Amino acid sequence: MKCKSMKFLVWGYVGLAVLSARASLDVAVGAGDALPVVTPSETVARLKAEISSDAAAGQISFTARNILGGETTTRRTLTFKDGRSSVPVLDAPLAKGAYDIVWVCTVGAEVSTGAVRIAVCDSLEPSQGLDGEFLFGTHAHLQCCKSLQEEELEVRAAARAGFKVMRIDLAWREMEPSPGAIDWSIGERRVALLEKYGILPQVLVGLAPNWAVKKDWIYERPERGPCGNKLPEPGPWRDFLRKMAAHFGARIPFYELYNEPDLIGFGNFSVEDYVASFNAGAQGIRVGCPSARILTGGIACWRKTIDTKKDFLPRGVLGTAENFDILAIHEHGTAKGFFRTLDENWLSLLKKHSIEKPIWPNETSVDARCGEAVQAACYMKKALFSWSRGCCAHNWYKVRDSRRDLAETRLFYGLLSRDFEPLAAYPAVAETVSLYRDAHFVRELPNEDMELLLFSKSNRLVLAGWPHNPGSALKPRPVKIRTDAADAFFVDLMGNSRPLQIANGVVVFDVGRFIGSLVLIGASTVEAIANPPLPQQPPVRIAVPAGDFPSSPQLVLDKPEQYTSHAGFNPATEHLMWEGPSDLSAKYWFKRDGDMLTIRAEVTDDAIRFSTTPVPHAGDALTVAFSTGGRFSREWIKSVDGRIYERAFSLAALGVVPGVPVRFNTQIWDNDDGRTAEGFIGISGDMSGKDIGGWAEIQFEENDRKENK
Repeated sequence: MKCKSMKFLVWGYVGLAVLSARASLDVAVGAGDALPVVTPSETVARLKAEISSDAAAGQISFTARNILGGETTTRRTLTFKDGRSSVPVLDAPLAKGAYDIVWVCTVGAEVSTGAVRIAVCDSLEPSQGLDGEFLFGTHAHLQCCKSLQEEELEVRAAARAGFKVMRIDLAWREMEPSPGAIDWSIGERRVALLEKYGILPQVLVGLAPNWAVKKDWIYERPERGPCGNKLPEPGPWRDFLRKMAAHFGARIPFYELYNEPDLIGFGNFSVEDYVASFNAGAQGIRVGCPSARILTGGIACWRKTIDTKKDFLPRGVLGTAENFDILAIHEHGTAKGFFRTLDENWLSLLKKHSIEKPIWPNETSVDARCGEAVQAACYMKKALFSWSRGCCAHNWYKVRDSRRDLAETRLFYGLLSRDFEPLAAYPAVAETVSLYRDAHFVRELPNEDMELLLFSKSNRLVLAGWPHNPGSALKPRPVKIRTDAADAFFVDLMGNSRPLQIANGVVVFDVGRFIGSLVLIGASTVEAIANPPLPQQPPVRIAVPAGDFPSSPQLVLDKPEQYTSHAGFNPATEHLMWEGPSDLSAKYWFKRDGDMLTIRAEVTDDAIRFSTTPVPHAGDALTVAFSTGGRFSREWIKSVDGRIYERAFSLAALGVVPGVPVRFNTQIWDNDDGRTAEGFIGISGDMSGKDIGGWAEIQFEENDRKENK
């Protein structure tokens, strides 16, 4: 019989409790710890299966599947004594990485199947936290833990990965529920817990008690009412933070006032109110503990989103510049977008206004819908890039996700599931911290193919590298590195290393599609040798036949890189973020009949709110744009049902002439609630015609061109 199974956690073993008519077969697989993380040398000794059955014998097989690819299988014969059998899972150690351990256990007619997730990585402890050290940090919602044991396990998991800083929440309303009745016990417990594991607290303070709310508070958006942080009276706020800073002293080295104050959802008050409230609170901290470093409220993102307050930037930064020590930003989303925004916006803002203070991306991540490997690489890229740009620290959001089921990893931000099962990003953190902490950033090496960041550490130079365009259809090219190193090693994203040959002072650095590190022992010089220039890549081409539409679509929009979110890649608005092709995608067909070009699109949308006017934010909408011979036009295609869009265009009216390329772009806007555009999917983000480099090219079949003549 096939047994039903249910996941359980007991004695540090995650397994399956098998439910059958006799309930005679139970299997538990794990590492003997509620945190399923082991070092490579521990994998054989610690990974065990505990099986109970009233039978005499059976069989079990284990398949260790590396999340980044590859697997190994072992098989065991079971002999039961007193109804129990214990067997090791593996015959040989596993390389570093994240693994699903899948088992099939057969005892007589009963079959039990299941899987557990483990991480294999070095065992680390937080660094000493020396002055000037770049700080690797994370965020934990300890207030969401169900028990003190769970709270400690989450902190232990962060320390095990090597994090030095943890951003935690301490709510004013919990510490001073009524005027003067201060209770520091929650803060004391959490700060002491971090101290036990050598982690520095970066404390996020806000959430004013009702008695302290400002009497004449005017909502920024009246229709939203109070949400998130309530605006406090400046006097009590200043006084509370003075007392808090004095009580904890140097035990809390970092204070952050308010979370994402640029978003209405975290405080329905204006930028002027934020500035005044921040400055009052910062002044209180300065008096209470002069050595404490004060962060701005972590600003969600530079670009305006559906929840951004009017004119928050740059006023929210400039108005608080005299009172903050560190500019805190978030910028969730892809690594490439993070790099561009940090360079072009945040650093430029500080430089323009002569604000000589560091930046701390203190809550940034990307969810795993891009794949666990891409998410893991994103952590390493964001941390090291931040370091290279003069940031003082970097926090990944977050240690543990609110979700339990790893089948939903595409929506995970955390390094661990709610049940402490590790994603691939967890061993990637351990590798990044292990290899780079205590290092010093040297310089960026210019290169056409890769981002190359050079660090020095002890007797070696370490070069981090990743492709500029990891999503390109072309395989990223290796880069030749000229060096005087005595030895060279390649270290992959998970921390596995292999020796490399140095020939005539040159070593080949090949990171594949993700990211890697080149360790150069005894090196004093490093130079990237430029590859030959790549030929210019042609645009996507859409072949348009005469007559009927072809049977297959000529254009499909269904990939993450084709989607642009206006929800800000913010975990608080993740319900508005793209969740894959079933959320929004489209197939396009093109045909030509004489002078007329007809475009038909079949759209998949989980919530139809199509617009009856050519205004994207008024509902779902499909727009197209053409550029040819110096002429540009942008058009709107109507739909009667929000799923089928079709329209014919006159080629003469568009300015199409034989022999002149026709460039084409399209975007489909998504508006699930009928009020606010949450994003769009399209060929290119530019619909103005100013930058058509990413647009497609329409090509009419040769017989059509002759006919047009």
